[in-house]
Amino acid sequence: MRHILIVDDAKEIVYLFRKSFEARRFRVTAAHSGEAALQAIGDDPSMGG
Repeated sequence: MRHILIVDDAKEIVYLFRKSFEARRFRVTAAHSGEAALQAIGDDPSMGG
């Protein structure tokens, strides 16, 4: 399964992108700040962390 990280401070944008990618069978990780994105990368070995 392909994996994508979506980062945006606008929750509505993240929601729309998440739904779109999940419909295409992507595994989605979302973050609402750069700091949260870096934390997600560090926490998930599949993202190189």
